[in-house]
Parts: sequence; C-alpha cells; structure tokens
Amino acid sequence: MLRRALFLALLLGAVALALLLAKWHTTSNQGPKAENPPIARVYNQYLYKSDLAHLGEEVVNFDERAEIVDHYIQNWVSKRLLIAEAEANSMQKKADIEQRVLEYRYALLVHGFIEKLVNAQLNKEVSEEEILAYYQENQESFALRYNIFKGKFVVLPKNRPNGVKLRSLLVAEKSEKSQVALKKYCLQFAKDYALDDTVWLQWEELIKATPFSKVRDKAKLLKKGVLLQTSDDEYFYYFKVEDFRLVNDVSPLEFVRNQIMDIIIYKRKIDLANKIKKDILQKSKNSNNCAVYDH
Repeated sequence: MLRRALFLALLLGAVALALLLAKWHTTSNQGPKAENPPIARVYNQYLYKSDLAHLGEEVVNFDERAEIVDHYIQNWVSKRLLIAEAEANSMQKKADIEQRVLEYRYALLVHGFIEKLVNAQLNKEVSEEEILAYYQENQESFALRYNIFKGKFVVLPKNRPNGVKLRSLLVAEKSEKSQVALKKYCLQFAKDYALDDTVWLQWEELIKATPFSKVRDKAKLLKKGVLLQTSDDEYFYYFKVEDFRLVNDVSPLEFVRNQIMDIIIYKRKIDLANKIKKDILQKSKNSNNCAVYDH
C-alpha cells in the first residue's frame, strides 16, 4: 500500500514538473519578457523596451529617432549610476536627505498654491504717476551702460540717384509733407532705414556695420542736430542725430519705462504674497487650527 502511494506521488510530481517546464518554455519565448526585453541595467534597476515607446514619435527620420533613443538610454544609465554612487558614498544620513526632499516637496506645493492666489488677485495696471515717482526716486539705479541715440538713419546704395535730395529731406524742418516725402524716397531707393526719431537705440550697435565702427571714440560723433555721413565701396550711410545720452548718464524715462513697470508689479507681487500668507496664518489662529505653546 505504501509503495503504491509513493508511486502515485512520484507520478504526479513528474506530471507537474513536465507541465511547469512546458509553461516555462512557452513564456520564455513568447511571453511578456520576450516582447518587452530589458534595454539597460544599473544594479537591480532595468530600463525596458516599452519605456522607450514614447521617444521620437514626432520624428520621421530613422537615424534621428535612433539618436534620440540612444541619448535617452545613456542619460538613464548615467543618472542611476551617479545616484547609486552618491548613495553609497554620501556623508549625509538617509533621514536627513529624506527630510530635505520632504521640505522641498512642501515648498513646491506651497509656492504653487500661493502663486495661483497671487495671479488671481494681482493688479497689473501701473499709472503714469507711479512710473514717474519711481523714476525720480531711483535715478541712481538707471545709469546707462552704453551710449544711446535718437534720430534717423538711412543706408543708400551708391548706384541710386539723387543723394542730394535725401540729405535735404533729412535736415528739413519737420512737417507732414517732408516726412511723407522722406519715407517715399526711402521706400523707393534705400537698402535700410529707420525714421522714427522717438525711439532710443544703442549707438554702437547701430553703427557696427558701417565705417563709423572704426572710429576710436564713437561717442564724440554724437552731437544734437547734426547729419553724419560716411560711405564704403557700396553704400552711403546717413545719421540725423536728434538726441543722445552717454554712458553713466541717467536713462531717459521712456527708455526704462517697461523696466520700471516690471519692478513695480514685482514689488506688488511680493507684498501680496506676504499678505496672503499672513491672512492664512491669522485665519487659522482665529479658527483654532493652530497654536504655539509655551516652550
């Protein structure tokens, strides 16, 4: 009887082993691991083929996509190797690192929450009175770092006619008729031009492609009301100087207007964020949601 029971047990074990081996043979060739093989390994972490499916979807060129995938793999390996090396040799305690990560997470969460409230409540309208007041109170902050120019300039090819007319139009008294005639002339003959003499431009930047760029002291060229003219093999260059400011002069208000608006709005944003934090704290204290005990 005992022998028969032992025989049946061995027979069932053999059948189970055969089924297990058959299943292993099937899954090892056709199962998930065969379809989704590992692409890279760093210690016990694996990067699988499926992790790369989203890469380069918008790229048609095969070589470009291959380059994107290769870069991703190398980056993945490098990051995990560096993390493993840092963890193995870190002088910081694991608890300290986890605490810092937690604090950083909370900081991001609070920052996003406060920023959302600030953006919903922030007044971005800035009056001329506010701009002027800030400009007058902080002029030492607006010293120029480069020379600036306000006027007109025209680049005229040498093979174009009637340069005398252009000079007369540039020095003519301002009138609607003369301005229309000047613009019409530039549209017809000029290679390049700027006629809006209400806009401040960087002087050295403006003349760097002209023979004036070779002048040692370029600021000495600037004199109100003068018409500067120079030429090279192909072009005549005309600059009518209406106004200018030199390095370390106080910037004209219109030149720093947008900068002042940004500063005022930023200061409002900081003040509003502090007020929101203070209001939340006060509301919590009034609702008995927080307390500080004697210590």
